[in-house]
Amino acid sequence: MKHLKRIVTLWIVSALIGLLGIVFIIVAVNEVVTSIFGQDQQESNITDDMLDGLPDWITIDMVQAAVSMMNETGYPASVMLGQMILEAGAAGSDLSNPPYYNCLGLKSPSYLETGTVSMITDEAWGTVTGEFSTFSSYTDCMLAWAHRFSRDPYAPYVESCIRDPVTGHYDANAFIQAIWEAGYATDPDYVSKVIEVMTSYDLYKFNNMTNTATSPNEVFDAVMDEALKYNGWPYVYGGSNPDTSFDCSGLVQWCYSKAGISLPRTAQAQYDATQHIPLSQAQPGDLVFFQGTYNAGTYITHVGIYVGNNRMYHAGDPIGYTNLDSSYYQEHLVCAGRVSQ
Repeated sequence: MKHLKRIVTLWIVSALIGLLGIVFIIVAVNEVVTSIFGQDQQESNITDDMLDGLPDWITIDMVQAAVSMMNETGYPASVMLGQMILEAGAAGSDLSNPPYYNCLGLKSPSYLETGTVSMITDEAWGTVTGEFSTFSSYTDCMLAWAHRFSRDPYAPYVESCIRDPVTGHYDANAFIQAIWEAGYATDPDYVSKVIEVMTSYDLYKFNNMTNTATSPNEVFDAVMDEALKYNGWPYVYGGSNPDTSFDCSGLVQWCYSKAGISLPRTAQAQYDATQHIPLSQAQPGDLVFFQGTYNAGTYITHVGIYVGNNRMYHAGDPIGYTNLDSSYYQEHLVCAGRVSQ
């Protein structure tokens, strides 16, 4: 009997060890699959029906990557997708598929590239072998495409484009006109061709989308729901409620109170009450602090609400959005501040 019990016990232990081994194998396989197929397998709010009518080689991962790029840079997803379709036509290419993820035909060297691959390509002067960049994901490829527009000669043209006051996304038609004027393409009909593609494939619908990784949190939503009530109101020094209008810290304190968060009254005190972080790490709902904007007798003299895409909402004159890339705000910037929730 004891011998039988020992056998059963050993069998059970062996079965448990085997089960644990299977679990470890599944985890390992998942890691390998993730490393091979890149980072674009995130939860997607793009559905199959949204791709109806698009070229067959356009995938959900590609469209989601374009939306991710847009939410990070403000550059329209429709322009990205229109550029892809205009350049590749209906066929797509091996270069655009895993493991290369180069859906835009970007030649090396490129921002964020992980390597290179030699492929035959048709140029205006004939067929040549080119060195193309490879990427770890479609998102990285699209960020590489977008990177150039944050630099000269494109940046001044792009920054003059109309932007959505809430999302910060650039107007698609204005954006494509701007990069053409800056020398992105020599074809005199380039702008009309991209607009025709965006229109015929209904690509504009993707410009108002966000993805799960960049959706604003509930606190930020509540703060901005209140703040936007006062868009266009005048700046009033010492103002702290709708009866008087607002100064910068009064607007911040009032709007955060509507989200259930208590903040001190002055910009300096709000600076002292937050966790200080670089502006490059700021997220929507953080605060942005400045010094030397006027003689206030304190180190911090101005504060605004960070809304993403290097923009803030604040009590300027009038109350509203402003771009943090301007030389004035760059000169006076101190840091961002994270509010405890």
